[in-house]
Amino acid sequence: MKGLLMKDLLNLRQTIRVWALLLVLFIVIGFAQRSPIYITSMLTVMVLLLPVNALAYDENCKWDAYALTMPVTRRDLALSKYLLALVGAGAMALLSAVCTLMMGAAPDEVLSTIGLLLAAGLCMISVLLPLLFRFGVQKGRMVMIVVVLLPVALTVLFPDVFTTTQPVGTGWLPLAALVLLMGSAAVSVRVCEKKEY
Repeated sequence: MKGLLMKDLLNLRQTIRVWALLLVLFIVIGFAQRSPIYITSMLTVMVLLLPVNALAYDENCKWDAYALTMPVTRRDLALSKYLLALVGAGAMALLSAVCTLMMGAAPDEVLSTIGLLLAAGLCMISVLLPLLFRFGVQKGRMVMIVVVLLPVALTVLFPDVFTTTQPVGTGWLPLAALVLLMGSAAVSVRVCEKKEY
């Protein structure tokens, strides 16, 4: 599993360099606007794209069919993308916490904001990955657009709902998202075990 994670990170190294520049830009804009939620939102989107991009690379070079000739199981292929998502989510949460605390936000506000957006990102990944494993990245692009844009559209259309529910009582959301992620991983493993490469 560690080897598959390293493979994904090496494949994404060019993308990660570009993202690092974007990350600096997002952080500068967030500090200029004094908006912790802006930085956390942008980081959440970037984390969401990590396993999707890794799957796209694998699909383009027929990696899965090749990997199965080695001592790699279908279960490993599926779970490695979830591990990549969790590593990215952990890095996002840490960086977001540092940035928001530097802006002078209260620790409870930092935790609730990051917890809410982290849970949202993990929920989106939980929905996306089984569909992408089943239909492929190319065919699943429309589903991906809907899954990503729907929460954004709801936030824009109903901003009061999200701002009033965010500050308190959201500590359970990341735990619920992790449970959903585990269920999603089980579905993805089953899809990969039945899939023909």
